[in-house]
Amino acid sequence: MEPHNLKQRGRQAYGGPETLVVVNDEYDDKSAPGAEFGSYPSRVPGTKGKTYGAYPALAVDARDAVCDPTDFAAVSLDAGVEGMLRSRDFVITAVLTLASLVTRLYWIGRRKAVSWDEAHFGKFGAFYVRGQWFHDVHPPLGRMLVALAEYVAGHNGTYEFKSGSAFPDYVNYRFIRMQVSLYGIALVPLAYLTCLQLNMSRTMATLAACFILFDNALCVMSRFILLDEPLLFFTAMTLWSAVSFQRVSKYGRQFSRRWWIWLLMTGVSLGCVMSSKWIGLFSVIMIGIATVDDLFRKFCDRMPWEDLAQHWNARVVSLIFLPLIVYTACFWVHFRLLYRTGAGEHKLSADFQAKLIGSRLNAQPFDISYGTAAEIRSLYDGPGLLHSHVHRYPDGSHLQQMTCFPHRDVNNRWILRHGGDKGVSTNYTVAPIELLTDGDVIQLVHNKTGAVVQTGKRFLAPLTTSHFEVSAANETDWDKGSRDWRVEVVKQKYKKRNRKRVHAMTTVFRLRHVETGCLMRVGSQHLPTW
Repeated sequence: MEPHNLKQRGRQAYGGPETLVVVNDEYDDKSAPGAEFGSYPSRVPGTKGKTYGAYPALAVDARDAVCDPTDFAAVSLDAGVEGMLRSRDFVITAVLTLASLVTRLYWIGRRKAVSWDEAHFGKFGAFYVRGQWFHDVHPPLGRMLVALAEYVAGHNGTYEFKSGSAFPDYVNYRFIRMQVSLYGIALVPLAYLTCLQLNMSRTMATLAACFILFDNALCVMSRFILLDEPLLFFTAMTLWSAVSFQRVSKYGRQFSRRWWIWLLMTGVSLGCVMSSKWIGLFSVIMIGIATVDDLFRKFCDRMPWEDLAQHWNARVVSLIFLPLIVYTACFWVHFRLLYRTGAGEHKLSADFQAKLIGSRLNAQPFDISYGTAAEIRSLYDGPGLLHSHVHRYPDGSHLQQMTCFPHRDVNNRWILRHGGDKGVSTNYTVAPIELLTDGDVIQLVHNKTGAVVQTGKRFLAPLTTSHFEVSAANETDWDKGSRDWRVEVVKQKYKKRNRKRVHAMTTVFRLRHVETGCLMRVGSQHLPTW
């Protein structure tokens, strides 16, 4: 057989459907004629005397088989040994994992008291176990994994994880810590596998894994109930998946099963790292920069527009939509698990609070009657509830301040009574029940101080001087403004009910001052420290 030059057909650089894969069979590299034509630079361990070259050759359609150098790096079989489970990489990974188990689990229960941030994250896990609502700045995935560890360990959610307190006998804190430490244990083998995908030798990959293995900070964090272990685990998974995808994308066939698996794993890992802590956004930035660089290089290499569009679509679906789906799903599970009333629920809408078991909002009457002590919330959740206190304005009317307050407080409650002299003379404890309807003229009496909300054209607002000041006045100051407000219904959430009546939480209304015709509104600026 005479040596001849094999020409590639189709788009080999991007793994097109007509790419030829050429494999030498049994010829020695020193004696085989024409072995220099397209010979592969590296030799597979355990195949002495064999090269991957261009002659003699077997042409295989790329849709059926692909010669992928990553396969050789992953298997790395010793001479005479067959099977991935007996490969040297598997042995090294197993030894590193075993060493990681020892360094993370040895005497993990020696500290028998709540330590460091266990007081926070252990308590959050207990909230999940008993289904009690709480508010925290971090996304929910890391806390839910801690809750899973507590649930598996048999914790009933009653222990509060007070800082420095000893764990009671009914809390299996050792088992809880062991489950959380598994995320830290996995960092060591992931470091080794990632370094292999970065074309490092086994020696350097093992050295890098040992850095993670014996790092004091990582060892300590992995021995307590913290969110750092899940965060670092998902960060390591993101890096390993992204590096593996880039390697397959460079050497393997585009849009193959392995190509999709690594890309989707990268997207899922990104969603998990974002759902653990906000600092996980840095991983998103890292993958985003690498993705943009990869696509830009393909564009500079004049990849056909059809193929480039497919790559863009794959990245958008896998690295944008998929992480967002994972992130949203974590919050969906979070809201499903927390179904009882608890601390921090006031930060959410009244409709949400009313759906929590035990909330005081789901036990109130639907219709509002005169003489009721009510809380009036701004249409926008940010400003909060209508609020007043004994402090007075330093300028203007020098009357009691009127503000909005986002938290629960006794100063948020107002008595609804009739406008004019009727509201002053009526004893609502014995008077017949009269419901509040659209167009009624009312007065708002502060439940704590007895002051009545009023306004007028005599005084301007302290900050927004284009508006008039709203204040609360006692009986001795009633000559400084008018106290009557007209209720104007704007929207009813449940239209099948009486549209004229004002309903709890479902009616959007506004208050118009009778004398001036001005509407009460929430200012966009915070009052000064006075």
